Amino acid sequence: MNALAHAVETLYAKDVPPLVAMLAEEGIYKVGRSLDAIAAAPDDAEARTEALYGAWLCGRALGAALDQAIHCGTCSCCPPVGAYS
Repeated sequence: MNALAHAVETLYAKDVPPLVAMLAEEGIYKVGRSLDAIAAAPDDAEARTEALYGAWLCGRALGAALDQAIHCGTCSCCPPVGAYS
């Protein structure tokens, strides 16, 4: 779910390049599409691979848009925004 939040933050950012927005949108699609399959068959490696790829896309999109995004820095996988200053 955190990956989806990253993608949404990217899409809310101002002046995000179209390629970065596409990464976020594709990440949302991949994660969303795989969730039902994972819920139905938790051992489905293909569905888990697709979810992981989608999460990676979401993270890459946020990373590419970090200077424009509103990322709060409170999620467990990221340092506070000021950590890079």
